[in-house]
Amino acid sequence: MAVAAGVDWVQIREKDMATRELLALVREAALTGARIIVNDRLDVALASGAAGVHLGGESLPARDAIRWCRSGNAPAEFLPQHRAGTASGSGRRELRFFRACV
Repeated sequence: MAVAAGVDWVQIREKDMATRELLALVREAALTGARIIVNDRLDVALASGAAGVHLGGESLPARDAIRWCRSGNAPAEFLPQHRAGTASGSGRRELRFFRACV
């Protein structure tokens, strides 16, 4: 695992893993001290205390994720921090959420 090598940030991109298994993986990775970004799974990112989530073209629509986070259902610091116009020529919009890093 990359976190064993001492990296600061890790993006976990498990598309086929069951929710509970993914949640356990993210929590285990976070124990190393690395900041974890979860790909496509806002629910797992929030439940695990991950540093953020990356939502791509096949994820929860960005508009819905923003509305849900602003409704008070997510920690106040877990709001959109970066919004890319298009993802490297793919034509898809991407949205990333990050916890405020103190």
